[in-house]
Amino acid sequence: MAVKHLKMKEGGRVEFPIGKGGKSIYINYDWCKGCGVCIAFCPKEVFDASALEQPVPTRIEDCTQCMICVHGCPDFAIVISDTSGKAKMHPEAELIAKSNAK
Repeated sequence: MAVKHLKMKEGGRVEFPIGKGGKSIYINYDWCKGCGVCIAFCPKEVFDASALEQPVPTRIEDCTQCMICVHGCPDFAIVISDTSGKAKMHPEAELIAKSNAK
């Protein structure tokens, strides 16, 4: 599957609920330099790249919580932890996920 480049540009720490086991992927976009390690090594191709080459989990329902993205991130920008219950999927990520389902 080819990585799609989204228009979104995020800042700060953003939560993406996985929907399994009460966990979320948290990405700190202020720390992420957009190296693409998480995108390249994710065995389930959960991530697409933003306009700044930063990861956006557009296929988050495929996440197995293997932690490869967490351990591979040289910037320590990705964490998988308990869901806060406050976050919603980013609208553009939701559109990409829907287009991939077709």
